[in-house]
Amino acid sequence: MKNRSENAVAKIVARYCEDFPGQVRSLIEFLEDRQEGDRAYDVLRDTRAELHRMAGAAHCLGFRQVGAELSDLERTLQDIASQSDRAMEREIPKIKLRIEGLLNFQSLLLPQKSRLLSKVSNSSEADSLCSDDRSRSAVEDARSRMMSKERFLIAEDDPYIRDMMKTTLMDMGVEDIKVAASGFEVLKVINEFEPTFIISDWEMEPVSGLELLKCIRRGGTNLPSDTPIVFFTAHKDRQSTLLANRNGVNKLVGKPVLPAQLRDAVLGVVEKRFQLKRRATRAA
Repeated sequence: MKNRSENAVAKIVARYCEDFPGQVRSLIEFLEDRQEGDRAYDVLRDTRAELHRMAGAAHCLGFRQVGAELSDLERTLQDIASQSDRAMEREIPKIKLRIEGLLNFQSLLLPQKSRLLSKVSNSSEADSLCSDDRSRSAVEDARSRMMSKERFLIAEDDPYIRDMMKTTLMDMGVEDIKVAASGFEVLKVINEFEPTFIISDWEMEPVSGLELLKCIRRGGTNLPSDTPIVFFTAHKDRQSTLLANRNGVNKLVGKPVLPAQLRDAVLGVVEKRFQLKRRATRAA
């Protein structure tokens, strides 16, 4: 039997599959309804940002082929951005045609074809086969009590990924969760909600993950400067990792972020902090 978390993820994936054509058509309408005087650079910049969000959601929810096509389109727009305004204007109709072609991927967007759901289902089956259920239950109960004391802020612009993360955290025992869809919202929520743990996209706008990290670590907010922060990124290269670690990130996770990866990353940070506090108490 499916557990509560698997059912919740299944509903998120199903909603994503239903909504995908509408998202594509909205992007097409955005390109068609350009106002006179709109710069090609600005139009393509906004289109690229939306494609980046859509690609992240497709990969995260387990539709690799769709995500690859969206990512390729995003890279194409990035290359076009270095051209002249006139050259960019000539490229817009071609980009529109490629975006229209995304509607042909609808046959691939079925919940039963989601790699995410397959992994979640296999994980649930593996857990059900665990021989020491009593011991595992005791550990999970202890973790749930520990997680229930935290206040989590999720910063992510895609609603499907936000819902997946929120579902994962709730399944871990977290009760107090706020979400933010942009860097501006993050700063507002930080001041009002005062989270004890932040999970955020590294590529946020207009306030980047790096800027947020530096601001908190330097005491630029009303949060403790050591507030745990986990970032996730589609570009987990050596330079980005070194930069994040140098500025005090607790964990940098590569996309797509699967529920099990999110769970392991969060638990690792929370349990490490708990152990450090216990050692400090004993030493005192």
